[in-house]
Order: sequence, then C-alpha cells, then structure tokens
Amino acid sequence: SFKFSSILMEMIVVLSYLGRELFQFLGPIFLLVMILSVFVSILFTYAESFIIIDDTGIVESFQKSSSMVIEHWKETMFLLILMVLVGLRIAFNILVILGIPFLFSLLFGVLVSFTNATLGYILSAVVGLYTLYFVAQLSGTLLVFTKTVWTFTFLDLDAKTILSARESN
Repeated sequence: SFKFSSILMEMIVVLSYLGRELFQFLGPIFLLVMILSVFVSILFTYAESFIIIDDTGIVESFQKSSSMVIEHWKETMFLLILMVLVGLRIAFNILVILGIPFLFSLLFGVLVSFTNATLGYILSAVVGLYTLYFVAQLSGTLLVFTKTVWTFTFLDLDAKTILSARESN
C-alpha cells in the first residue's frame, strides 16, 4: 500500500529487523516514496466518488480525479489542510478521553494492591469496555464526517467543472 502510515510502518520494520545500516541506505528511497504517495493520494482524492457516484471505471476515475484536483487545487488543498487540522484536534480529544480512563485504571491498580484483586479486574474491565465503546463511537463518527465532507466537496466541484474551449459550444 502507498499510504503514508503503511510506508512509515515499513520503515520501522526495516529499522527493527534489518538493521540501521540498511535503513540508512533505504532511507532516501523511503522518503521519496512517501512524498510520491502523498502526491498521488492528493491526485486521486476524488476517485472513489467518481467510481461510486458517476459509475466510472477505475482508470477513468483516476484521470477525472486528477483533472478535478488540478482544476480546483486551491479548494482541494484548503480542504485537505482543514481535514488535517480536524484530525489533529480529534486526536488530541482522543488522548484526553483515553487519559481519563487511564487515570481511573491507575487508581484501580493502586486500590487492588491494597484490597481484592477480583474487584480490580472487574473495575478495569468495565473501564476498558467503556473506553473501547467510546473510542469506537468517536472513530466511526470521524469516518462518516470525513467521507461526507469529501463527498459534498466532490459534488460541489463536479458541478463547477471548467469546460474546455471545444466543449463550450
């Protein structure tokens, strides 16, 4: 996969299992692939929407997505930056939300060290399930939000598509 996170994981695997020397040798290649993957991801941002909404083929949707990004690069980059900022804010919120149950779990751990271990296991399980439910709910909401924003942006930009001189007649 050419996702930024996948390439980062591959870099970590190379560093962990193949050693620092090979990582230093492959580092520039990984960096080049990361930059290329970000560029390609931006170009193909609207490809899903073309496939689903306009029922186009894969290659045609890549071509249309690329031309839409190039024609409307300001709107696309603005939205991309906005979505990164929203993602960072949500990541901060998740850290805060996970931090509170972690503090409770820490408190339960101290409580268990002085009392019954079964009580600590039950309380930790309840807090863990609550945290899992809340993070799943928040992650699902974020996914729906981002897909909706990109879909509405696609529909808006698709309506504004610039016609060439031959198509305007």
